[in-house]
Amino acid sequence: MTTDFVFLDAEKETGTALIMVDETVGQNQILVVSGACDNITPAEVQRTHQLIDEADIVLLQLEVNMDAIEQVIDYAHAKGKQIVLNTAPARKLPESLLKKLDIVTPNEIEASILTDTKVETAEDAEKAAQILMNSGVKNVVVTMGKHGVFVMTPDRKEMIPSMPVKAIDTTGAGDAFNGGFVTALAEGKDIFEAARFGNAVGALSVTKIGTAPAMPHRSDIDRFLNA
Repeated sequence: MTTDFVFLDAEKETGTALIMVDETVGQNQILVVSGACDNITPAEVQRTHQLIDEADIVLLQLEVNMDAIEQVIDYAHAKGKQIVLNTAPARKLPESLLKKLDIVTPNEIEASILTDTKVETAEDAEKAAQILMNSGVKNVVVTMGKHGVFVMTPDRKEMIPSMPVKAIDTTGAGDAFNGGFVTALAEGKDIFEAARFGNAVGALSVTKIGTAPAMPHRSDIDRFLNA
C-alpha cells in the first residue's frame, strides 16, 4: 500500500471516529470528527491527477470536503473515467454533480437522505433509485444490510438477497461492499455480478470485530461464494 497520497496538515488534527457497537445484534453508531479530512486543498487534489489518469474506475466517498470531491469528479468525468460514489456519510448532493456519476451506492439511510423518501423495503429502494436516476445518476446500488442489495440500471432491476452470516460487528460493512464491488467491476464483471461479489465481501466483514482487521482475504471470499 502506497502512502504517496497521505497528506499532512500542520494546523488540523487527524480525523477521528468513535464507534459504538450493540453486542446483541452487531449494529453500530459512529461519531465522526472530520479534522484534517475536511481541509483537502486544490493543490492536493491536483497531485492525484496522474493516478486518476491511470485508473479505469474512480471510487469516492463523502468523508472529505465537498470542494475536493467535486474537483475529483470533474476531473475524472472530463477524462471519461467510470465514477462510483459511496454516499457516506450522507448529505444532499446537487443535480449537477449527480449527472456525472456512473454509479452511486447508498445504504438505506443515505438513500433516504438523498431522495427525501423512506427506504426500508425493496419497493422503497426502487423508488429512491428511480429518483436518483431521474436526477442524472446512471446506475444505483442500494445496500440494505440483512435484506440484501437492490440494483437498478436503465434497463434492469434486481434485488440480490443477503448472504446468511452471524453478524458480530457491522462497522465497515459498507466500505467492504464498495471495495469488493469496484474490484469486481475492474475485473470485468457486470454491475449485478459485482454487487453479488461486494455482497459477499460485506457479509464476511461483519463476522469479525473491527474494520480493517475484519476485511476478508480474496481466498476467503472465493471460498465463501463457492460454498
